[in-house]
Amino acid sequence: MKPAEVRDEYLNIASPRWSRKGEKTPNRNRLVKGRRGVGKFAGLILASRMELETTALGFTTRVEIDKELLLRDAKDLEQVPLPFSTKEAAPALHGTRIVLSRLNPNLNLPQPDRFKQILARDYGRETDFAILVNGERVFAYDVPGTTFECEVKLPNGQTARATYTIAEMPLPAKQAGIVLRQGGKTIGRAHLFGLESVDELSDRLRRRIVGEVNVPPDSIELTAAGGDVIESDKGFEHLATELRRHMHEDLTRTLTREVNLAKGRWKQQMDRRLVSVPEHRRAIIEQRMNRLISRA
Repeated sequence: MKPAEVRDEYLNIASPRWSRKGEKTPNRNRLVKGRRGVGKFAGLILASRMELETTALGFTTRVEIDKELLLRDAKDLEQVPLPFSTKEAAPALHGTRIVLSRLNPNLNLPQPDRFKQILARDYGRETDFAILVNGERVFAYDVPGTTFECEVKLPNGQTARATYTIAEMPLPAKQAGIVLRQGGKTIGRAHLFGLESVDELSDRLRRRIVGEVNVPPDSIELTAAGGDVIESDKGFEHLATELRRHMHEDLTRTLTREVNLAKGRWKQQMDRRLVSVPEHRRAIIEQRMNRLISRA
């Protein structure tokens, strides 16, 4: 952010950006997340002090926000003095850093794996920036479940590489599916590569698949605007066929393992409960329970 943006917009409390400038950012066309203009202070839930440092167009702006001062002058937040400084920076530098200090001792720090899962839902498919948690990049498939990797040899001799997760629970429709990236750029919408036509798979099962497949530049023909795949392209057809086979096999294998584990848990519970059943009735009940488990 530029100094004027920090002073007039970021520090303009309860003035949501989307209501003033629209729901998309002008350059990257990103959806604006905030709605009330107060999320900028969310860090003060975890810490007593927040420091913002942002650089753009040759200037670095620094602001310190002290929670104790805000609470003391809560009746008129606009009058709270916030240390604000600006200095020159190299024109090529840009970015924003927020540092939280004096952390609340009554709160536990977020668990890295859980933190990655939360971020993956909203930002895991972005391509023009990366999110790192403890030095590890966050991807769309960083959700609870079993992750698989496979390679597909394309007709032109190049190789496509796919990574996807079969989630423990069905995902919302907008988050499920495999994203195609060509040369690092996301192409079109998320795909199921034909799994939607497999009758034995329910919609809930199909919505457990999330991931991405990366293909080399110019390996698949795109529309004139480059925003989607020409689905009659031989390379894409071959990729779709192979990925569908891999995902179907992995989904079936994962489902079978889950069913077997569930049957094992049911059997253990049944054995524990049979102990309290009179012996002359135990064989009949066990036979009926085994019949039910075999149908699962």
